[in-house]
Amino acid sequence: MRVLSLSAALLGAALMLAACDSSGPTATAAVRYSVSGPATVTYTDASGVQTRAEPTEAWSQEVAVAVGTPVVLTATSATGAPVTALLRVDDALKAARRGVSVRLESRSSGDDDSRETEVRGPIESLSAAQVVVAGLTFTLTPSTRLRNDAGQTVTLDAFAVGTYVEVEGVPTGSDTFRATSLKIEDEGDGNEVEVEGTLTAIDATSVTVGSRRFVTTDQTRYLDDANQPLARSAFAVGDLVEAEGSVRADGTLVAEKVKRDDD
Repeated sequence: MRVLSLSAALLGAALMLAACDSSGPTATAAVRYSVSGPATVTYTDASGVQTRAEPTEAWSQEVAVAVGTPVVLTATSATGAPVTALLRVDDALKAARRGVSVRLESRSSGDDDSRETEVRGPIESLSAAQVVVAGLTFTLTPSTRLRNDAGQTVTLDAFAVGTYVEVEGVPTGSDTFRATSLKIEDEGDGNEVEVEGTLTAIDATSVTVGSRRFVTTDQTRYLDDANQPLARSAFAVGDLVEAEGSVRADGTLVAEKVKRDDD
């Protein structure tokens, strides 16, 4: 499983809900998004894509979504500091992640993995009995799969407080879970940022997508919509683009690639 892409129109975490019987009333699921920390948030509700452009310390939204409707959530830090995002479906926590740019994914209760929850972030507390990630407690059992970032089986000694991990589990109570898998992840994943939106400025050393400015370097790649190389001169203010990069310790965004988005 792979878990906030940013946009000035910010797109990200996809929630696919099982198809409903078109012959009867439309079935709906209650989807709640929650974000802690100053962040720009984009989500898809029943009426389409909605963007909350003004960063706030805490934000939440609940919408009724027709089963079978794609739902998207993205949260990206406005300050360069990590934010935490949660996604719940029908009161069940489905995904949580802490990072500079967070993308969440889940499925409706009609799917086989409906009870499974996925969380990414640094380990906050660890013992032989449990692990705490993003403030959520996961009980460790003999059947919990322990893996390194290459997918190889390891022992619990490979993990420590501060290790960036992906943990999956099933609910056992209010915000408590039985861990089915604990895997070491590349800590850099939490510093990755993807922005989709309108190119509002471009010069020799930077590009700005919406209100987000990326520093460009000699290694920055410029691509068309089919991922073929382009010259920087092929881009102009007003183009729809995707900018991907990372966040430096001082909060500066550095572009690894800038891509035309003609869809």
